[in-house]
Amino acid sequence: MRISSLLSEDGILLKSKPKSKEEVINTLVECHFRLGNLNDKDSFRKAVLEREASTSTGIGGGMAIPHAMTEAVKRPAITAMTVEDGVDFKSLDGKPVNLLFMIAMPNDGKQHMNLLSHLATLMMDKSLLPSLTAVETPAEFIDFIDKLEDKLFPDEASEKPEPLEENKGYKILAVTACPMGISHTYMAAEALEKTAKEMHYSIKVETNGSAGAANVLTDEEIEKAEVIIIAADKNVDMERFNGKRVFITSVTDGLRKPKETIKAALSNKELYKYKGDTSGSEYISKPSIPMHETIAHKCYKHLMSGVSYMLPFAIGGGILHALSYFLDMIMLGNSALDFGVFGTGTQVSAFLNTLGEYAFQCMIPIFSGYIAMSIADRPGLAIGAVGGLMANIGMTFTNPQGGVPSGFIGALFAGFFAGIFMWFLERLCSHIPKSIAGIKSVLIYPVAGMIVIGFVMGAINPFASLLNEYLMYDLNMLDGNAIITLVLYYGESLWDGPTCLSDMMISMSDNIKEYFSDYKLNLVQILDSDKYSFYNEDVKDVFYIARSIYNKDIDAILNKYKTRNVDNEVMKLISVLTATPQIMNLCKSNKQGGKVNMCKAMEELKAEWQSDANKKAIISMLEFGITREQILTRYTKEDLEKAEAAIANNN
Repeated sequence: MRISSLLSEDGILLKSKPKSKEEVINTLVECHFRLGNLNDKDSFRKAVLEREASTSTGIGGGMAIPHAMTEAVKRPAITAMTVEDGVDFKSLDGKPVNLLFMIAMPNDGKQHMNLLSHLATLMMDKSLLPSLTAVETPAEFIDFIDKLEDKLFPDEASEKPEPLEENKGYKILAVTACPMGISHTYMAAEALEKTAKEMHYSIKVETNGSAGAANVLTDEEIEKAEVIIIAADKNVDMERFNGKRVFITSVTDGLRKPKETIKAALSNKELYKYKGDTSGSEYISKPSIPMHETIAHKCYKHLMSGVSYMLPFAIGGGILHALSYFLDMIMLGNSALDFGVFGTGTQVSAFLNTLGEYAFQCMIPIFSGYIAMSIADRPGLAIGAVGGLMANIGMTFTNPQGGVPSGFIGALFAGFFAGIFMWFLERLCSHIPKSIAGIKSVLIYPVAGMIVIGFVMGAINPFASLLNEYLMYDLNMLDGNAIITLVLYYGESLWDGPTCLSDMMISMSDNIKEYFSDYKLNLVQILDSDKYSFYNEDVKDVFYIARSIYNKDIDAILNKYKTRNVDNEVMKLISVLTATPQIMNLCKSNKQGGKVNMCKAMEELKAEWQSDANKKAIISMLEFGITREQILTRYTKEDLEKAEAAIANNN
C-alpha cells in the first residue's frame, strides 16, 4: 500500500505552529474526522494517546509517526503536518519534531505493520524532511512522496492509482442485494468498496436492502462506467444497464471473493441486452461465467424476491401476536389460559392479535405476487397476488368460497405460473398496434391473467392441498431432540472450504438425489467472532484474545486485560488455537493454577512481532542500498544482525 494513495490534499497541514504535542494530536485527529476516515473521533484520539503513553512515536531526526489501529477507524488513511519551528513531541532523541504523519488503521495488524515499515523506510531518505518542510502546497507534498516511493519501491510503481477526474465518473458500478436485504447486502457492498480501493479502482455501490435502494446509481454514472457488477440473489432493476458490460454473480461471491469478482467483471467484455423485463434479460453473446445465471439460479432469485417482500408481514404479524399474548399475561395472568382467551382477553390485545392475523393473511398473496413480478415485471404482480389469495383461501370450482387451502405450496405454484404466463402474454401482445397498445396494461393483462390463474388454481388447489397436508403430517410426526453440529474454525484466514455435504461430493446419481439431505455447516470462525454474542465470560475471552492475536492487535489485549486476569486453562486453549508458545510458557510457570495475568506474555509477543517488522524493514533498506551506519541510527545492532542473517540464509 502506497503512502501517497492514503494522503489527500485536505489532510495535509503545512507550516503549522502548534504549541504542544497534545495540540498536534488533536489537530490531526480532527483532520481525520473531517475527511470521513473515522467512525468515532474520541475513541480514535484515546487510542492514539494510549499508544503515545507507552512509547513516543517521535522516531528522531525531526520526525514522528503517531498512529492507532482501532475499530473507530472507517478506512485506512494518513494525515500529515509540517511544523515550521518544531514542536516538543517527547522524541526518542529529545529533539523537536518538524514533520508528522498520523496513521489511522482499522483492525488489520498485518497491514498496519506493513504500512509502518513502509513509512519508516521513506523516513530514512535524507531528502524527505528538508523537502517536505519546504513545499508550499499539499499537492507538492504528495507529489514528492509519490516520486520518492517510485524511487525506493519500483515494484509498486505499476500499482499507482490513476488520477481520477471528476467528469470521468466511476470505473466500476455495483449493485448488491440479498433475499433478506439486511446483512449480506451491506457486507458485500463494503467488501467490494474496500477491495476496489486497494486495487486502485473508483467504485460506487448501490445497496438494495430491506428499507429500499440506497446510494442509487444515476444515469450519468451508468453511462460513464466501464463495467457494472450485479452481486445479487434476488432480481434488481436491470433495464438501466442495457448495452453496458454487466457481470452477474451471487451476493456471496461479492462478500467472500470481492477481488476475484472485480477481476472477472473487468475481464468480461460481453454486453447486456434488456428484453423488457427482469427475467427476459440476456447477454448479446454468451456470458463469461454463465454458472450464476442458469435456470436454477434464476428460479432461486425469483423465489427469494417473493420471500424478501413477504418477510415484513411475517415479522410484523408475529410481533403483534406476541404483544397480544404479553398484554394478556400482564393483565389477566393465568386466568387467560384458564378461560382460553390468551391473546384476546382484553380489547387492546384482541385488536393487536387480529391485526397480526391480517398481516399473516397478506403473506401468501404477497409471496406469490412478487415471485410473478420478479419474472414478468409489474403485469405479473396482480395476477400472482390473486393466485396466492386463491391458494390461501382454498378456492375451487366446486367451492368458490374456499375450504381447501394449499398454503405456500399452492402460492409457490401460483407465483411461478402467473409470472411465466404473463411473460408469454406480454410477448404475444407486443405486436398490437400502437393506437390501442394502452389497453394492454389496464384491460388485457389483468382480465386475461386473472381468468387463466383462476381456472388453473381452481384445478390445482385440491391436489396442492393434499400435498400440503401430507407434508405437515410428516413434520408433526418428527419427534426427539435435534442434533446440532457446530464447527469452530480457528484458522488465520476466513473459511473457504465446503459449507454443506453436496460441496464435498463429486457427483450424485439421480436415484439417490431424492433421498439426499444436504446438511449445512454451522460454522463459527474466530476471525468473524466479533459478530457473535457469548454468554460465558471464558468463551468471550477465548474468542476476543485469539481474534486480537490473529489481527496482531496486542495493544487491545493489554488495554482490556490490564487489570483483569484470565483462567489458566483458558489461556492454554488460546495458546493452542493461536500457536503462541509465549502464552503456554506463562501457563506452565503458573504452578498454582487459577487465573493469570497475560500482560508479560503479550509484551513478549509484541516485542517479537516488532522485531520481525524491524527485520523486514532493515532487509528492505539493505536491498535498496542504505548503509549499515544509516540503519543503526534507527535500529539496534541486534535487529541489523538478524536481518543480515536472514538475507544470508535466503542466499
